[in-house]
Amino acid sequence: MLPLGRRWTVTCIEAQSRPKRSSARAGAKESDEGCLRRLLSRRLMLSRSEARFRPRHVPMSLYSRILGHPFVYNRIRPAVVGGIDLSAAYERLATDGESTVLDIGCGTGNALDYLGPFKVYKGLDTDETAVRFAKGKYGDRSSVSFESRTCSEQDVEVMQPSHVVMSGLLHHLDDAAASELLTLVAQSSRLVRAITIDIIFLPGEFYNNLLAHLDRGRHCRTESQYRALVARSRLTLAESVIVRSHPKNYGVKYLVMTLTRAGGALDADQRSSPRAPTD
Repeated sequence: MLPLGRRWTVTCIEAQSRPKRSSARAGAKESDEGCLRRLLSRRLMLSRSEARFRPRHVPMSLYSRILGHPFVYNRIRPAVVGGIDLSAAYERLATDGESTVLDIGCGTGNALDYLGPFKVYKGLDTDETAVRFAKGKYGDRSSVSFESRTCSEQDVEVMQPSHVVMSGLLHHLDDAAASELLTLVAQSSRLVRAITIDIIFLPGEFYNNLLAHLDRGRHCRTESQYRALVARSRLTLAESVIVRSHPKNYGVKYLVMTLTRAGGALDADQRSSPRAPTD
């Protein structure tokens, strides 16, 4: 969500031809996994010419509009991914009554369903429909505000957030934009902690990886690739943990990274905490 916009390019990856089967297997049925992989190879894919969010004057695809609609995002998505309860992720932010929270890519504002006490909360997102929904649901709180725009250096300079939320954000940004955003967050002299929550590619997790492929974000990564983004910024990775979308269901998994300013640190037991159970 950085201010320097660039045009998006749209690349349609067409399936070349159906893979030829050997004569011995000509009559055999194709596996479900093989069929799904072929379907994925045909889908419409979005990419950026450079690392920036989509400017407002470029219309979103119908696919993105449908998946991003508040009803689909808040009602349909949880059913598809196996339920959503990200309490374990937001607990890592550890806010208190004096916290100033900046939520970059706030969407429909659902972070407010999980956050602990805070003094001020500000949500920013370029999706006007999502922000309008957030204002309607949470806008009556005196300490809460939403704006439909990108995050700028001025936002960080003026607000000096102590806690930053970047939920479902990094997988919408390519490497350059993601590293630039993390560096921007590090400019807050009052920063105590930031968290990122993103879909992730995991070895052997076909259903998880399938839904990650179908996500609107075109930059889903492996854990090591997400970690590399932090390494290029001025933030320190205090903890990296993989959690289920819902602790009681076997659905999609997310990578949660807890970040501090360079030189900052969490307790030793947090830095070395094991991954949340995934089986």
